[in-house]
Amino acid sequence: MRLTTLSKMGQQAALVALCVGSFELSSAGQEPGKTDKVPTSERRAAERKATSELSRDSLTSQQFAQKAAVGGLKEIQLSQIALQRSQNPEVKAFAQQMIQDHSDVSRQLAQIAQTKGIQLPATNAFETAMIQTSRTPTGRSDKVPPRLEIPEADLDAARKLEKLSGEEFDRAYLKEMTKDHERTIAKFEQASKSLDDPDLKQFAADALPKLRHHGQKAQQLSGTVGSKQ
Repeated sequence: MRLTTLSKMGQQAALVALCVGSFELSSAGQEPGKTDKVPTSERRAAERKATSELSRDSLTSQQFAQKAAVGGLKEIQLSQIALQRSQNPEVKAFAQQMIQDHSDVSRQLAQIAQTKGIQLPATNAFETAMIQTSRTPTGRSDKVPPRLEIPEADLDAARKLEKLSGEEFDRAYLKEMTKDHERTIAKFEQASKSLDDPDLKQFAADALPKLRHHGQKAQQLSGTVGSKQ
């Protein structure tokens, strides 16, 4: 009887220690007096969802390169629209930085892909797809391989932004950038750990800091748009 009681007490003590340890780990790294503007539960839920979606469909090195290229074209295209439609200096500065950074990353990816014989979409593929879908009944060109096509959802996002302006545009653009970067970061994190090609694996790892900065900046601007008079 005494042994059973001591065993239960030991289990309870271990449970308390585990909870305390978990709390300390979750609090580590947070600067005193500062809290995240985005609730931790929401951020973790978004990360889990993005990672779950990716884990269901692991990418080969070729698939990763092609999807990364298509994603980069979207960020550039939407940011070019932002330069035309936004009236907010901070949003326009962010859009300009997005264009520059993603253009640089796209050039690095293109150089790697060329040495490995991986075909990527043309640099004007997004603009071409926008024109084609507005002119043809099917919205697609038979000359473009399906794996290199711009997803219809990406084209729809661009079309919607083209119809907006002012703060309404800013909110929609920043929301799209935040959502895109959550998915992109998860995709690049997975690639940096699991790709079989060492060059593309390193490329994914090297791009992550910049992508994380983009996502954080988009969230930060989302919280200030419309709050200043």
